[in-house]
Amino acid sequence: MQTSKTFSLEIEKMAKEKDITHMDAVVEYCRVKGIEPESVARLVSKSLKEKIEANKITEEYKEIFL
Repeated sequence: MQTSKTFSLEIEKMAKEKDITHMDAVVEYCRVKGIEPESVARLVSKSLKEKIEANKITEEYKEIFL
């Protein structure tokens, strides 16, 4: 059974290694494991949620200014 901490660490590692956003890492994790993204919602830590939100804001700024 995976904990919020181990899940978050795994997502962090995947995002860094593949140079993708944290949300994309969550989706990729779910694709690889063959599970629905909704099933991991309870594992998303506060810190990971903040990083997902920050990635989204960064992407929105890039669309506006680039």
